[in-house]
Amino acid sequence: MYKTIKYLIVSLLIFICLFLYLNLVNNDEEAVISEKEAENELKETANHIEDYLVEQPDDLVALDEAVYLQYVLGNYDEATKLGLKLIDKDPENHMSYYRMANIKTKTENWEEMIHYMEKSYNLEKSSHMLYYLSTSYIVKDANYALELINDMDNYDMGSERKFLVNYKKSLEKYIEENSFENINDLVEYIPDNILMNQIVQDGIKFSQSSDDIPKLKELSKHLNE
Repeated sequence: MYKTIKYLIVSLLIFICLFLYLNLVNNDEEAVISEKEAENELKETANHIEDYLVEQPDDLVALDEAVYLQYVLGNYDEATKLGLKLIDKDPENHMSYYRMANIKTKTENWEEMIHYMEKSYNLEKSSHMLYYLSTSYIVKDANYALELINDMDNYDMGSERKFLVNYKKSLEKYIEENSFENINDLVEYIPDNILMNQIVQDGIKFSQSSDDIPKLKELSKHLNE
């Protein structure tokens, strides 16, 4: 009973810390917590969870939260180590592989990112997972990314439909014309700046128009801010 209460308290702390960490107002004099303080709180929470996992190594919810916290903190080696444990203990859960795909995005390991995203999609064949798999493939094969998203009519998309249709249109334009404007169209649909930046770098490398290069570099600068 004590351990259950302890874990519930830790989960509440995670929610509070993440909320503060992601919603800081840098110049607000009324802000009660600094970014550094929020980061320290997250680290402390991560340490509490890992201590808890020593006692309860099979608590999959706690292990998943530990992976996510290390990912948020930018500790990708530790997140990978914990993520592999999560996959080993929970191999039928698509989120186990999705977490690892996100980590591999941050480390710019595109082949492994795609590998884990495919694993996730094969376990959870939904429209949103199809979208994540498609965006993962853009850095390797944009035509195949489009081929994947063309299957979206097989899914019940609900409120996602407009977003996915616009993503598909932007991807089609990018493939057809391969110009700066079409890369720019894709920006709002790519789920991670690092992934988007790789696409922009490819645009700089292969652009046929010298006029596009300064614009692409400016976009890359913006993505890296």
